[in-house]
Amino acid sequence: MIGEEYIYQAVSVHLREKEMLNKKDVERLAAAEDVIEVYLILSEKGWDTADLTAADADKLLIVEENMTWMFVESLLKDLTPFNVLRCGNDYHNLKAAIKLVYSEDEILSRSFFAQGSIDATVVYEAAKNHDFSGLPPDMAQAGKEAYETLSHTGNGQLCDIIIDSAALIAMENASKATRSLILKEYARFTIDSANIKTAIRCCGMGKHREFTERAIAPAGSLDTNSLIIAATENLEAIYEFLSRTEYSDAETELRRGIHAFERWCDDRIMETIRPQQNEFYTSDPMAAYIIARLTEIRILKLILSAKINALGMDVVSERLRETYV
Repeated sequence: MIGEEYIYQAVSVHLREKEMLNKKDVERLAAAEDVIEVYLILSEKGWDTADLTAADADKLLIVEENMTWMFVESLLKDLTPFNVLRCGNDYHNLKAAIKLVYSEDEILSRSFFAQGSIDATVVYEAAKNHDFSGLPPDMAQAGKEAYETLSHTGNGQLCDIIIDSAALIAMENASKATRSLILKEYARFTIDSANIKTAIRCCGMGKHREFTERAIAPAGSLDTNSLIIAATENLEAIYEFLSRTEYSDAETELRRGIHAFERWCDDRIMETIRPQQNEFYTSDPMAAYIIARLTEIRILKLILSAKINALGMDVVSERLRETYV
């Protein structure tokens, strides 16, 4: 596709960006007294919050995410180029399906994400029939291993790390198949930050080398062997390892906690994609918009959760992210 053919998509996306929440909007939402006031503020920005109760917060976010992907699909029928952003949902659904089958739980509707690259029903049927051959090869292998591990050991944590690691590898593979520089960078940074968080958690829980090796995905730009070694020593060893990488600035945030590090990661991604607001001749404005919208929805989820659980303004403020606009 030549550059000129991206112009209509880019113009459409840039018009939608004007409807997104800005920093002042997020500050107002964070300062809202309760969920209902959050809804009122969102309605001023064009969100459909009519007749919603506090119990409908998750429903609102699901609707907004679905609307985002419907908009993208209206401009570009084939969503395959954006599988970097969708494959995580596939592996979430794989994990949910395996655990539902194992626990013989029939509550399906709230367990699956709609916006994956594979129909959630297909994933569930694969787990239900103990036959994952109908899934993509790498996903089928992860599903089979995770299901057998859970069935034989009852170890849900081990099941999780098998699938989570496979999801990061799938993201890296998807990034190799896309021409979008934004998606390539997003995948690399997401994988690296996920491995860093896993290393911190494994170290904090005193996990042994074998567990840590399975938990940290062999993907991304970090030297994962060195990260694994550091994680089996102590936190200072992890910080020392990171000091020799592009993530050296993250040490302060990591010392404050995982939430602070996650905010640092989201803000850095926002910095990376923000210049796409002025781009018209590639697919990257579309990729940036999707990432920005998913981040916006995640910000709302943090705020709504804080209001529902009556968390203090200080807790809310320290978890807020940079906005795209």
